[in-house]
Amino acid sequence: MMERGQLQLEAMICFGIFLALLAVFLGQLNQAEQQASQALHALKAKTQAELCCFSADIVYTAGSSSVVQQEMHCTGKGNIVESHSGKSVKRAACLAAQIRLVQRGEKSVLEVKANEHYR
Repeated sequence: MMERGQLQLEAMICFGIFLALLAVFLGQLNQAEQQASQALHALKAKTQAELCCFSADIVYTAGSSSVVQQEMHCTGKGNIVESHSGKSVKRAACLAAQIRLVQRGEKSVLEVKANEHYR
C-alpha cells in the first residue's frame, strides 16, 4: 500500500503538469490572436491602397484633376499609392503617372495629373 505522502506528491506533480499544459495552450491562443491581428492590418492596408489607386485611376481616365479623400487613408507619390494600418504598409501601382497628396483646408486631396490623351 502506498503512503499518504507519496499520493500527495503524485497529485501535486499531476496538477503542476496540468497547469503547464494550460499555460502552453493559452500562450498558443495569444500568439494566434496576434497573428490574426497582423493579418487583418495587412489586409486593411492593402484594401485601402487599392481603393485609393482605383479612385486615382478613375480621376486620371476621366480627365479630372483631384479626388477628395474622406474615408481613404493613403498617400501618393509618382504612380505609387501607399496605405498604413497598424504596423503594416502596403503599396499599389496606378495607371496615373503623377499622384500626390495635398492638404486643402481640413481635407486631404489626392491630386492626379491627367494624361493629355484623356482630355
